Amino acid sequence: HKLRQLMGGHRAFASNDRLVTCSLLGVVAEYVLSRDAEDALQATRRWETSTKTLEKVNAMAARETCVAVGGFGKDGKGLVEVWDIVQDTT
Repeated sequence: HKLRQLMGGHRAFASNDRLVTCSLLGVVAEYVLSRDAEDALQATRRWETSTKTLEKVNAMAARETCVAVGGFGKDGKGLVEVWDIVQDTT
């Protein structure tokens, strides 16, 4: 399954049809979920970015308007990055 391939690392639903994922190395992505003509679940990547200060991610939380990613920096100290999720208005 394509969806199963996305499940490495952390993940959270930002809404009923939006899944946010984060790898252990800090690659954050949002996917829009839908069904195709055969009713199979499809995941389409909407955006992808990388954490700016984290070397290793160990937690993530998402909601409709923001995502928070926590982990450790290069110096071993705990850090949290929080980003706003810009909604597509089209």
